[in-house]
Amino acid sequence: TPPGGAQEYIKLVENEVNENILGKTEKHGREIGRWKFPIKDGKVAEVKLTNVEARKFIYKMESLVDICLSQHSEDTQNEWVALVKKYWKMTELLRSHKEFLWKDVCEYQNV
Repeated sequence: TPPGGAQEYIKLVENEVNENILGKTEKHGREIGRWKFPIKDGKVAEVKLTNVEARKFIYKMESLVDICLSQHSEDTQNEWVALVKKYWKMTELLRSHKEFLWKDVCEYQNV
C-alpha cells in the first residue's frame, strides 16, 4: 500500500479510473454510476465491467501504473507500461474483422 494507507490507495485508483479511464467525472455531482473499488469481506473482489468499460480499461490502464506500482522501481514500472502496450496491441489485433493469414498469426505471436 502507498504511504497514505489502503483507503488513500483506493481513493487514488477510483479517481483515476473514473476521471481518466471511464470519463465519469465529479462534475456530474453525484456518485451514482461512478466506478467503485470492489471490496468484499475486506479483500479485493471481482471486477465487473461492461464491454465498453473493459475496452476503456484496456486502452487507458497504463495510467494506473504510476498509482499501483508507486512503491516499485522505475524499471518495474517501465516493464508494466511495455506489457500494457503489448496487451492493447494484442487486443486490437483480436478485435479486427480481417481474416488472418499464417504470417499474421506468426506476427501476432511476437507481439
